[in-house]
Amino acid sequence: MPTYDSVEPSGLPDEVSTRVAGWPSFGGLLGRLAGWTLVVVGVVLMPLPGPGTLIVVAGLRILVPYHRWAAASYDRVRERAVAAARAGVATRLRVVVSLAGVVWITVLSGMYAVDVSIPRTSALGLTVGPSLPFHSTATAVGLVVSALASAGATLYSIARLRPRHGPPTT
Repeated sequence: MPTYDSVEPSGLPDEVSTRVAGWPSFGGLLGRLAGWTLVVVGVVLMPLPGPGTLIVVAGLRILVPYHRWAAASYDRVRERAVAAARAGVATRLRVVVSLAGVVWITVLSGMYAVDVSIPRTSALGLTVGPSLPFHSTATAVGLVVSALASAGATLYSIARLRPRHGPPTT
């Protein structure tokens, strides 16, 4: 696995970095803006049903040419994300639970899309109903995107990271 210890913070070729000191290029500004945006959005999505970790990894990868800390963080976060994905599909039960999560997010996004009213109920001092909390088109779209990302990540993990048990050798 590559490391980025030797990456210069600017990540720019010498002829580009000889511009006016302190003034990054327009492309550099766009790269930093995109990277930081993805990192912040990913951190916000981590506790929510969505691909937060994947978005943080993508944001860090974009920031690698600009910051040494991003290069070091990228390696650590990527390794942990791959280890978590590998653990999530290590057994058949975990695969079933992962796919059930994908189905649940898909059903939930459908409920938000068609505006299903639910009966008013109370549990542990929390009253829910007669409508879904945070109901909006944006919530429905966000859940659909989360379901697609979760399905893609789960299928990728099954295909590439699931341990293969070959035929027994004697």
